[in-house]
Amino acid sequence: MKTCLPYLLLFILAMPAFATDKDVSSLDTLLDQASTDLDKGNFDIAIDLFSRAIKLDPQSMIAYLGRATCRGKKGDFQGAIQDCTQAIAIDPKYADTYYVRGILKDHLGDIAGSLADLNRSIQLDPKDADAFDARGNTRQEYGDVNGALADYTQAVALDSKSVEPAAWAEALDSRALVRGKSGDIKGALADLDKAAKVDPTDADIFFDLGGVKQTAGDLDGAIEDFTKAIEINPKYAAAYGSRASSKRVKGDLKGYETDRDQAHKLDPDSY
Repeated sequence: MKTCLPYLLLFILAMPAFATDKDVSSLDTLLDQASTDLDKGNFDIAIDLFSRAIKLDPQSMIAYLGRATCRGKKGDFQGAIQDCTQAIAIDPKYADTYYVRGILKDHLGDIAGSLADLNRSIQLDPKDADAFDARGNTRQEYGDVNGALADYTQAVALDSKSVEPAAWAEALDSRALVRGKSGDIKGALADLDKAAKVDPTDADIFFDLGGVKQTAGDLDGAIEDFTKAIEINPKYAAAYGSRASSKRVKGDLKGYETDRDQAHKLDPDSY
């Protein structure tokens, strides 16, 4: 689970509107329309609709959280944090709001603030695998490798019971990368092998698996995994670049040049 700003469309659609008076149907309509535009990536339109919902019902926690999501998607992290803070003032016991604000603070480099919010999110909902994954990311950035590993392990355990295999695979991938960086190559390979079986459609997993094998000196295995990543995503410049490196070490200069040229074609700034 490479944590990015979480997508709250299903949450918004599932929650009741909590209108304080009169026009519940109008509030619901605005929230439904805003959620649809959020889903389509029409963030400016969604922000306007959520703002209108807030005017209709200033106590609509959903509207503030929905607008925070849109603002975060647009890179307005400060505005998004303000909306989350307002949502928390309305309902201080809703875990997801702390989760969202924690990720937003991480984007701004506020590690202590991010950890405080993610700790609170986990305290309120200790079965939320995403919150553990997010805290693992923040802890890793902070240099707390053991803490990150513990959080990813908890996320793996929780996601193993999820109905979404991709979430479990991403949690395994996250833990594998920390294990690899800490020198536990065997553990990293075990996690990534399992992740690839759980979600064989994720190019990033095969890319990471190839990277660990490359580090371990298994160049043939690395080339095989980079190739699989490319088959899933033919525009994966990094996979071509990494496969080129493995081929060069093996002495396949023609293959190296072909992959290097393709990587440069896809991403001229990096290759």
